[in-house]
Amino acid sequence: MLFKKIIFIIFIIFITFYLFKIFNPFLKNKNNKNYYNVNHISKKMNHYYYNEKGKLDYQIISGNIVYNEKNKITLCSDIIILYYENQDFAIWKIKAKNAKIKKDTIFLYNKVTAYNLNKKNLVQKILMHCAIINISKKSLSSNEEIIIIGKNFKITGKNIKVNFKKNIIEYMEDTKLYYNLFFFKQ
Repeated sequence: MLFKKIIFIIFIIFITFYLFKIFNPFLKNKNNKNYYNVNHISKKMNHYYYNEKGKLDYQIISGNIVYNEKNKITLCSDIIILYYENQDFAIWKIKAKNAKIKKDTIFLYNKVTAYNLNKKNLVQKILMHCAIINISKKSLSSNEEIIIIGKNFKITGKNIKVNFKKNIIEYMEDTKLYYNLFFFKQ
C-alpha cells in the first residue's frame, strides 16, 4: 500500500513538472524563434527611491514583472508611479496597464492616466494612450492625443510635455479648450 502511494506521488510530481514545462511561456524554448530570454519573473514590485537628502522622491508599484538581462529591459503590468513633493505625501500618481522600463526611462502604454493628488491645483487628471516618463527628471512626454481634465474645463491636443516638479504642462499642436462659463459663484 505504501509503495502504491509513493509511485502515485512521483507520478503526480512528474505530470505537474511536465505540464508546467509545456504551458509556461517564459521558459526558454530553442525551437521557438520568439522565445523570451527571461532572467527574472516576479508577481509584484514595490520600489522606493530616496533623494540625496534622504527624503522619499518617488515610488514604483507594479504587478507582473519580467526582466531580460540581455536587453536590460523590464516589462511590467498594472504599474503605478507616485511622485512625492516631500516624504509626507504624494503629489502625482501615474497609472498604466503596461510598461517597459529601460534605465531611467519608462514607456507607458494602454490607459495611461496621471492624477494630480493636490486637490487645490487646477489640473486634476491627464489621459492618454501612451507616454514616456523620465523618472529622475520627473517629466512625461507623449506624441499621442491627450485629454487634460480640470476644474470646470477640458483640454485636448497632441504632443504634450509635462514637468511634474514645476507643475508645467506644454501642448505642442491641435489644442482645444472646453470650459464652463458659469462656474464662478457670486
